[in-house]
Amino acid sequence: MFLYYDHYIADISFDSSIGIGGNKWPAADLFCSFITAPALHRQLQPLFKNKKCIELGSGCGLAGIIIEKAFDPLQVVMTDIGSYITLIKSNIEANNLSKSYATVYDWNSEPDQLSSLKFDVVLALEW
Repeated sequence: MFLYYDHYIADISFDSSIGIGGNKWPAADLFCSFITAPALHRQLQPLFKNKKCIELGSGCGLAGIIIEKAFDPLQVVMTDIGSYITLIKSNIEANNLSKSYATVYDWNSEPDQLSSLKFDVVLALEW
């Protein structure tokens, strides 16, 4: 499915069979509309451009994908539990992104490789 946010287009697949995170969440949709609105996009550019971003609980990866497409960040790390990683990777590939990657991060487990990394922006969108 193609989603349009101002002049940014995201090719996103959804998969509700893996859980509710496989759907398009209203918060992610609203966030993408907000950050790409022409009046705000220019003002938000310094927040993301050349920055390392992490999205916690990415689901299908919509917000992270729009961040890379709209703001030229240094890196976007999209995280979720293991059952969502294939969907996120598929959406990253469908959008030909080069600065994004998906990795497992389960808040209920012990700290992993992400605990030693530093990020400039943390995205955490909920429903």
